[in-house]
Amino acid sequence: MLLLWAALAGCFGDAVEPVRDLVVQLESPNGRDAAAVIELVGPGLSDVVATNGQVFTHVSGDTTRVVILLDEPGPIEFTVRMAGLTFPGTAVVQVADDRDELRSLRGYRARLGSVGSRPR
Repeated sequence: MLLLWAALAGCFGDAVEPVRDLVVQLESPNGRDAAAVIELVGPGLSDVVATNGQVFTHVSGDTTRVVILLDEPGPIEFTVRMAGLTFPGTAVVQVADDRDELRSLRGYRARLGSVGSRPR
C-alpha cells in the first residue's frame, strides 16, 4: 500500500502548469493613440508580441513593463504567454498621441482575455 501512495505522489509531482496566450487591449476614450506603456504583474509571463507596431519589454521580478509604439495611431493590442490559470494585474502607465504628447490617463484601462475570446 505504501508503494502505491509513493507512485501516486510521484505522478502529481511532475504536473505541468497550463500555458496560454492572453490578449491585452488598451481601452481608450480617444481611440487614436500612438504609444502606450502597460504594466503586467504576475508570475510566468513571457513572449510579448504586438499586433501592430513595435514592442519593447522590461521584466523585473513578476512585473513586465510593455511599451508599444505604432507607426500610425490606432488600437493598441498585444499578446503575452502566461503559465498558470490566473490573470495578471494590469496598469496603464502612460499613453501618447501621434504628436508624442502625453495624454491624461482618465478613461484608459488595459483589458485582458484569452486569445480567441472577448477581453475582460
